[in-house]
Amino acid sequence: MCGISGLVVWAGGAEAATVQAMTDVLAHRGPDGAGIHALGPAMFGHRRLAIRDLTESGRQPMLDPDGDIMVTFNGEIYNDAALRREIEAQSDYRFRTRCDTEILPIGWKLWGAGLFERLQGMFAIAIWDRTRNQLVLARDPVGIKPLYYAQQADAVLFSSELKGILASGRVRSTIDPRAFHAYLAAGYCNVGDSLVAGVSQIPPGPTASFLSMRLRLDHTGAQLVAVRFRAPRSLGTRFTKFWQRRAGSY
Repeated sequence: MCGISGLVVWAGGAEAATVQAMTDVLAHRGPDGAGIHALGPAMFGHRRLAIRDLTESGRQPMLDPDGDIMVTFNGEIYNDAALRREIEAQSDYRFRTRCDTEILPIGWKLWGAGLFERLQGMFAIAIWDRTRNQLVLARDPVGIKPLYYAQQADAVLFSSELKGILASGRVRSTIDPRAFHAYLAAGYCNVGDSLVAGVSQIPPGPTASFLSMRLRLDHTGAQLVAVRFRAPRSLGTRFTKFWQRRAGSY
C-alpha cells in the first residue's frame, strides 16, 4: 500500500507546500519513503511502501528520461515482466530499475491510453504529460485501489484518501447529502461519489483525463461491468478467468 497525491493549477505554478501537506497525511500508507516533484503546473506527491525494488531507484514521483512524463502510482502491476519485454521490443528503451512503476511513463509515451488496457493488477495511477498539458487519473477495473479527486475552476486535486484532499485547504469538509443518504441506505456511496461535497472518486475501470480544465471520462477495455450475464455456471467461469487475468491471485 502506497499513498499518492497531487495538484495541478492550470494558470499558476506548482504549490509545493499544499502537496507536501496532502502527502504528509498519507504517511501511514507508506513508511519507506516520501517525495514530491513539480513538472510545469503539476505537483505530485508519494508515500512509498517498497515491495518490488527496495532501492532508491524506485523512488516516486518518477519521470521518463526526457522529463516529459511524471507518474505517481499506488498498487502492483502483475504482468510487469511481459510489458517490459513488449516495450523493449517496440522501442530502444532499456529499463534501469526492477520497479514496476518504470513501465508507466514509458508505456504512456509509447501507447497513450492503450497502456491501461495492457495493465493487469491493482492500481491507482496519476500521469502528468507536459507535452499535452494533460493530467490522467486511472484506477484498476475491480476498484481495489482508491482514488479521489476534486475539480475546481483553476485546479484539479487528487489523493488516495479523502483526508489528502482536505489537507490541501482547498476543499471544505462539508457532507454531500445525496451521498450520505446513499451511504445510510446501502452502506456505501454510489460509484463515483464520496461523502465530501465537491469530491468524487474515479470509478473502477475508467480513466479521467483533464485537459485545459476540461474533464473527459473514458472507459478502458478492461471493465468488470463488461461481463455479460449468462447462465450462473458460465458467469462464474467468466468472472474467475477475468479475476485471474486482471487482478491476479493473492
